[in-house]
Amino acid sequence: MPKNQFIKFDQWEKTIEKKFVVYADFESILPPDEKYHQRHEPIAAGAVFLREGSVIEKFENFGPNCVRQFLEWIEKKTEEVYKWYDENAHHPMVNLTPIQEILFPTSTVCYLCKEKFTDSNIKVIFINTKLYYYTL
Repeated sequence: MPKNQFIKFDQWEKTIEKKFVVYADFESILPPDEKYHQRHEPIAAGAVFLREGSVIEKFENFGPNCVRQFLEWIEKKTEEVYKWYDENAHHPMVNLTPIQEILFPTSTVCYLCKEKFTDSNIKVIFINTKLYYYTL
């Protein structure tokens, strides 16, 4: 048996903040079904749409059309997010400092997870509008 029965995420320094997030959940029943061992039949859908950590909109729908209603709702949210990024996210990357340009190619660990780079880990960077890949 494991020592700790419950685990909890506690490495928040390794996360990257997202501008928009959707958390969604579906509830289903398992009606008797002779053809399949188990058949999940959705009966409710719920979601919350966040921008910069604040709840912007909630969604909930019950009944046989809950999945269709959710998909229509999430499609509208997708269009809103795409429009926001199209209008607000076309800023050029800030140029690296001369020190950063020297340090990046020589770095051996990821700044987020502190894991060493391996052949399967690839570093990517733009320096003066040029794309550079580094594999260690």
